[in-house]
Amino acid sequence: MAKGVSVGGSEAPRARSGSAQRHRDSVGITLVEANDQTHPRRRRPRWGSFLTPIRGLLLLCFVCLCGDVFATQIPSQVLTADTVWTAASGPYEIQGPITIDAGVTLVIEPGAQLRFETQGLLDVQGRLEAEGSADAPIIFEPAPGATSPWGGITLGGTAAGSIIRHASINGAHTCIQVGGSAVHEIRDNLITGCSQFGIDNTSGAPRIEHNLIVENAGYGVYVNSGAVPRIRYNTVDLNAGNGVYLHYPTAGTELTDNLITRNQTGLYQIGGTAIQRGHNNLWGNATDYTGLTATDTDISSDPLYVDGFVGDRHLFADSPSKTAAADGGELGAYGGGGSPPVYDPEVSTTPTTEGTLTRHERWSGEVTLTGSVTVDWPWTLQIAPGTVVRVPAGEYLTLNSVAEIVGTSAAPIIFEPAPGATAPWGGITLGGTAAGSIIR
Repeated sequence: MAKGVSVGGSEAPRARSGSAQRHRDSVGITLVEANDQTHPRRRRPRWGSFLTPIRGLLLLCFVCLCGDVFATQIPSQVLTADTVWTAASGPYEIQGPITIDAGVTLVIEPGAQLRFETQGLLDVQGRLEAEGSADAPIIFEPAPGATSPWGGITLGGTAAGSIIRHASINGAHTCIQVGGSAVHEIRDNLITGCSQFGIDNTSGAPRIEHNLIVENAGYGVYVNSGAVPRIRYNTVDLNAGNGVYLHYPTAGTELTDNLITRNQTGLYQIGGTAIQRGHNNLWGNATDYTGLTATDTDISSDPLYVDGFVGDRHLFADSPSKTAAADGGELGAYGGGGSPPVYDPEVSTTPTTEGTLTRHERWSGEVTLTGSVTVDWPWTLQIAPGTVVRVPAGEYLTLNSVAEIVGTSAAPIIFEPAPGATAPWGGITLGGTAAGSIIR
């Protein structure tokens, strides 16, 4: 039998939750007659209530019926007076750049839902108060049907101290970019599905605490020279790039009590000065440290996430990370009283049999592909024990994001040629942007 798994990119395989190694086949999966060629390469609608006026909005917004969802359309504009966006007036369709002028405050109330067209973004030059609650987070997400990422939230050079708390932010190029010199509070958020950066800190001294920064196609947190962030009690997991990247960091930067797991590189520092750090768990990254080494108080152990694939990043009671923080408590987003939004991505059980996934999928039973299937960011694939996957001659399964293909000795996952195939199928390709995948 020819080799059935090829790994793209130059990074080494990574360890993963449980005892398995990433990108390694074992007793739980059977690859039948694959050749060794390398292949080149949720949204839950919510009913808004009847629309109410949006206070302080200078330009008229239009109300439309979009499918089954009433939405308030927000055209591109500069807010020059204090403004409040309520949950009752949403969801909001952001059609272009929205700039909050210097000296102006935009308040976004708990439960508000903002949907961004590709051109949409929030450019904060004044002040943003986006403070949801644990039960009613604020949602920042792509508009239905958007085919590329939106522009994200920028806390700009003249922005006053802003707060982004209890928000779910996904599908942007960079979810949050932080500049200027003000102290901003970014805490208790879910930041996922961003194509470049979860958080890009170019300057200033933000407080980045109690966030789930997970499953982004680029970096988790990028810290540039001149920035002095406090990065505490975050879970930075399954990002395709570096978990935390420090580019010539400045004295005063703090990195403590974090879970930094299953990224390309966990913690990467180039140049700069020594920072205040310790009590972090770096585990399962392709490389845990580059440019620096572990401190005496760092650990490297499986955090024992409740959902070992994607989803729930709470820790099981016997996790070593439950007592590894500086105060003797829990590491990560739920430590120190953290309460980020619930992360429970919708998963389809209907397989994509040809083409590129457009949702998270879980395959089980018998799956017959009609062509090659590709899994790209931000989507993931899970294949259940005992599944039989039949692949046509010359076709591939290409994994460019995250996949969990885990069988058991009693119920292996079987990949085999489709009925009637007269030549080998192409095999499984693990692309250069694949992160945290496991084949066992």
